[in-house]
Amino acid sequence: MVKNLQEGICPFCQIDHKINEILYENDSWRAWVNPVLGKKNTALHLVIPCKRHITHVRQLRRDEGADLVDVFNWADIEFELPGGGVTMRFGDPLFNAGTIRHLHCNIQVPDGNGKLEVTLAKDKDKILWHWKVVAIYEKMRLGTPFESLSPEEQELVKDRLG
Repeated sequence: MVKNLQEGICPFCQIDHKINEILYENDSWRAWVNPVLGKKNTALHLVIPCKRHITHVRQLRRDEGADLVDVFNWADIEFELPGGGVTMRFGDPLFNAGTIRHLHCNIQVPDGNGKLEVTLAKDKDKILWHWKVVAIYEKMRLGTPFESLSPEEQELVKDRLG
């Protein structure tokens, strides 16, 4: 993801098919299993990005909303979902704790072995730090090379680049 951002590529607009195997696609959305599951107590985690590069729910068209319902129906049938949660972060990262500024949903199903939570906000200092990092990633996505970042910006992201 970071490599894509460094190269000015939105990882949800230009899919790396070696990492993200698209399991379902319609006119507006794609769906795949999160390749970096990482969340403890998760049996399934689907990532469902909009095909258009938008960042806020107010930008959705009516047909895209209907197509999203089709994705949910596909997921329910394909994975025989016993239950779970659907999350969609949108807008300003200060208010959603998101990393990628591209509208997408997540379907998460707990494995029944403990608590599974979705974070929408973090403490103020963490939010400000995260916002700065997201802004730097967005800057890099738009074409700014790492070497052209300020020393403070480089320091914030250097350990996250791989």
